[in-house]
Amino acid sequence: MYPTALELAVLEKLLQGNHPILSALRAQLQGLLVKEREYSGVGFFSELAVLAGALPAAVPLETISFGDVIAIVDGVDNDIGFLLTIKHGLLHDLEGYTFNDPWPDDIIEFEIKYINSDRSSELNMICVACQLT
Repeated sequence: MYPTALELAVLEKLLQGNHPILSALRAQLQGLLVKEREYSGVGFFSELAVLAGALPAAVPLETISFGDVIAIVDGVDNDIGFLLTIKHGLLHDLEGYTFNDPWPDDIIEFEIKYINSDRSSELNMICVACQLT
């Protein structure tokens, strides 16, 4: 199945930046599919599938996770958070979660923002985790 508009917008925002790892991960968005999506009542968990032959990002660690974006959605009192996991250099899964709100049935309009407009701490964490600068 295809990613939702929200999933794509979140992934694009998470992967913005000039770092080579982010660039390699952005390339994996081309043809990206969702193998499975599960809803929990307060969020979702989507297992991602990149195209066969997609080049992995040069991530020396087996697994890294990060998430420095939120979504503002009508009908949800608090922001929605996200966590992206990369395994073996490939996009692996995306989790979305609310903070004490039920997950909305339909998300049509939303705004995606960085938690902190200065992403340096998040990007530094990714670079340190990947032993890159």
